[in-house]
Amino acid sequence: MTHTKGPWIVDESTNGVYRITNSDNEEIARSPRSGIAGQRTYSNAKVLASAPDLLEALEQIRIHQGKVCEEYDLCSHIACKSSYSAWVIADKAIQKARGQ
Repeated sequence: MTHTKGPWIVDESTNGVYRITNSDNEEIARSPRSGIAGQRTYSNAKVLASAPDLLEALEQIRIHQGKVCEEYDLCSHIACKSSYSAWVIADKAIQKARGQ
């Protein structure tokens, strides 16, 4: 599964909706911008638009930083223990974004 390449932006020029588009103005998603939830909808649109950048950053961190040690999931060292849960969350997020 491949997502639409970033960067994604929030297009506020359309009446009544926030459009999430790529640099070629292809629509990724849209969300209504009126009503009580308007500010929350805008915040959600900004988070959605940042998804490709966040995924790329997380993948790069995962590749270049790796693990504290080879057996970080079993290690009793404090650095391994504290990083293990973060790596689990990171791996799940990457898998979710990749549709795995």
